[in-house]
Amino acid sequence: MSEKNEPGKMNPDDIVHEIDGIVELNHPAPFWWQAIYYVSIVWAIAYMSFYLTGTGRSTRENLVTQLAALESSKVVSVISPEEEKQELVRAFQSPEALASARAVFAKNCVSCHAVDGGGGIGPNLADTSWIHGDGSIASILKVVLEGVADKGMPPWGPILKREETISVSAYVRSLRDQPTAKPKAPQGAVVKYGADI
Repeated sequence: MSEKNEPGKMNPDDIVHEIDGIVELNHPAPFWWQAIYYVSIVWAIAYMSFYLTGTGRSTRENLVTQLAALESSKVVSVISPEEEKQELVRAFQSPEALASARAVFAKNCVSCHAVDGGGGIGPNLADTSWIHGDGSIASILKVVLEGVADKGMPPWGPILKREETISVSAYVRSLRDQPTAKPKAPQGAVVKYGADI
């Protein structure tokens, strides 16, 4: 075995310099490390030339483009108020729709309105007093869709499916005059109800 390859021995050709007994050896970085280093330099130059010279879109321009695409992909409701009311009435009169709405209500609404709608953090939904709207099924739908930001109720329109918002609005309307375990005191204006739901 030659002295150059013998373990524990230093090859004098590898010594770059020596100061106070400290020896600096010439051991270059591995090839893969050098390759990553040089590729990252080339990438940085290409990235800067693409974005800083104006040929590439800025993050702001990307955001504006993505928001415009999102806005154009929104489905605009073309349903008339009369058709919407008919949908609400059908859901109100359908035991299946009310049963599925009970599950949606239990999942999303009981934390504020209690299981039976008697109220908690949120108002009592089983009495004849309403803070927002007139208690009609259409005004209930409006509150469900848009929420009440100042009272902490989120807008459920973007979260729930349309059928769920329709059926849960019908379900809330079905709670009117139902007995509740711990009814919250009435809030808002008392509404006189006619035959209209």
